[in-house]
Amino acid sequence: MALPSRHSTQSPSLWRATTGAVKQHVRVLGGSLAVMWGVFGVDQLLGHALDVFGVQPWTEQGLWGIFAAPFLHANLAHIVANSASFLVLGWLVLLRSTRHFVWVSVVATIVGGLAAWLLGAPGSVHIGARVSG
Repeated sequence: MALPSRHSTQSPSLWRATTGAVKQHVRVLGGSLAVMWGVFGVDQLLGHALDVFGVQPWTEQGLWGIFAAPFLHANLAHIVANSASFLVLGWLVLLRSTRHFVWVSVVATIVGGLAAWLLGAPGSVHIGARVSG
């Protein structure tokens, strides 16, 4: 669907709806990225002290890491790569609806985290694509 121009003959309400949806997508994706980059900055300042909150396979405490790991990144290249893919894929999911975006994000977090918890080596910590021994 082509976006209507501001001066098109199409309904002004369509223009408002389209720009409203784009603004909402920017808020959702921008807010999510702001949290990720904020956590990354704090983790860098603390010398990766937050990495212990990643997924620790086969430990009860490590299950909590399922919800923290998506916000933890090993280095600048890691967060830049994740941010780019998150923007593209997140926006594609948001085209369906914000509710769908939240649902997909929660399911992906839980399934990915459980896979790391079940398949990871005992004694390791998983944050995104990084494993610490």
